Amino acid sequence: MNNIVLITVNYKNTSITEKFVLSANQCQSKSEISIIIVDNQSTQKSMKELEIIGNNSKIDVTILPSKENLFYWGGIDLAVSKIDFNSSQSPNWILVSNNDIIFNNFDIFKNLLQQNNLVKTIIAPKIIQLLTGIDQNPHMLNPISLMQKCYYALYYSNPFTAKLIHLFGRFLNRNILMKNKSETNNNEINIYAPHGACMIFSKEFFLRGGYLDIGFSFYGEELSIAEISRKLELPITYIPDLVVHHNEHASTSSRDWFTAYSQSKKTYRYLRKKYTF
Repeated sequence: MNNIVLITVNYKNTSITEKFVLSANQCQSKSEISIIIVDNQSTQKSMKELEIIGNNSKIDVTILPSKENLFYWGGIDLAVSKIDFNSSQSPNWILVSNNDIIFNNFDIFKNLLQQNNLVKTIIAPKIIQLLTGIDQNPHMLNPISLMQKCYYALYYSNPFTAKLIHLFGRFLNRNILMKNKSETNNNEINIYAPHGACMIFSKEFFLRGGYLDIGFSFYGEELSIAEISRKLELPITYIPDLVVHHNEHASTSSRDWFTAYSQSKKTYRYLRKKYTF
């Protein structure tokens, strides 16, 4: 197996996945990379389209079909479960991401191979939103504060007032939290939680007891990884020299707000109960 494995999840939209694969093919160090695509709720049509994408790729592509929809994190976990990390042939790095991630910085994998995988067990790359140019990392510099707990308590108390509270949260993020994040934009630092759109795991994370929590459907990957890493005393490092671009919501734009709200509320309650934050 190659030194770097890219894992992504396809769900009824192979055109987005094709852009993901094509962008990876434009990068340096292609010989060090392989790709695993999990095809959620797989059909003959989606499998045929993904096989064409794989055949046109210079990078080796493996397709894992799933009859059921495992959702994002469950699909990633299916692919990770196929890797034997105790094998000498296992990859040093596992990059997991939404399929709407684009690799526009051609040296990202070359630079990743230069990182110490024994020290940097989880890497949060710079994730630039294509529409806004905003860096989505660090997702959270520190564990959930009392103010954030109050925010979540209010937000999940009533779906009808949640939108108003969300607007306040966005204002707070832009005017206070983003100012704090801006100080880290060009600095490599350890953080609490990486953005879920793209995370990079060293094999050491899994060899030292790390795992992916799949007890939720949506929106729990950041906090679950943060808490698992914290309990295992494994660092999460923000490295702005590793850059990806995010065509955010390209794969989830059809999900209505109320469904998304209900799913995120269920996930938050699960995470609070399990990790007691």
